[in-house]
Amino acid sequence: MIKFLTACAHVEEMAAQIYRTMRQKAVAENQADLDKLWGEMAADEEAHAQQLRFAARLSRERVFDLVEPSQAAHPAALLKRTELMLDYVRSKKLSELEMLHIADELERDFQKIHTSYTLQFQDPSMKKTFEALAKADDQHVASLQEVIRRFPKRLATK
Repeated sequence: MIKFLTACAHVEEMAAQIYRTMRQKAVAENQADLDKLWGEMAADEEAHAQQLRFAARLSRERVFDLVEPSQAAHPAALLKRTELMLDYVRSKKLSELEMLHIADELERDFQKIHTSYTLQFQDPSMKKTFEALAKADDQHVASLQEVIRRFPKRLATK
């Protein structure tokens, strides 16, 4: 369980790095609204990692039942995917819209995975932890979709 939760925390930390990289690009291009969005999302992902590390510390004291996640939803697979995504974001000259779509895809994947983990835990505190993460993912998707929806208007005002 400790390995599982630690790997989940690593995935959240990697997502925070992706958003910090996107934030650096927004700052370099003087995009205050995206600077704020990426900064908030990075901070949220860092908070999620802290929650998962706390849960890992608790798991040393308690035994939690967890049905083994599928290969696609396994934290090791997610960590590899987020590492590749971070490398991609760092190495490419991406447009604002491309970054928004990458983040939206990532958050939708997290949303599905966190929701599936809530179904796999029997312990109420672990269910609650992953429900909270899924809810945060919902909020991120909503924020990203709002910016994407307004995107043509954003370009017109530049």
